[in-house]
Amino acid sequence: MIKEYLQNLRNLIAESELFLKVEIVRDAIWETDIETIAIIRFRLFLLNGDRIELTERLIQSGQSINRTKYSYHLQDALGKLILRYDNAPHFPEISTYPHHKHTQQNVESSGEISSIEFLKLILNKFYGANCNFAKV
Repeated sequence: MIKEYLQNLRNLIAESELFLKVEIVRDAIWETDIETIAIIRFRLFLLNGDRIELTERLIQSGQSINRTKYSYHLQDALGKLILRYDNAPHFPEISTYPHHKHTQQNVESSGEISSIEFLKLILNKFYGANCNFAKV
């Protein structure tokens, strides 16, 4: 399940024509008798100079996958935040704690999302990419 999920993410990145460069900072999977653990960190550089960072730690036990840590970040070419989703436990007053999103104006409640969901959101909302995501 984890391997398929990560392959779907890689396919989505490879199919987009918006990326100038893809930097894989970390892409590791450990398998034990009990569980499978994956940690990824990708930096995606867009043609317009903006940057996306995807960080996830996933644990698969049986047929379930638990996203224990995630951070998805979009910034402009000057390094200014556009949008970020994460589950860092630093806003306990948020109704969806620890899940939340950072916008340019504030921090808001948000449910948990995957890196694939974030990437689709970003590519469609901010870049108007009419990508066919049926395969992912």
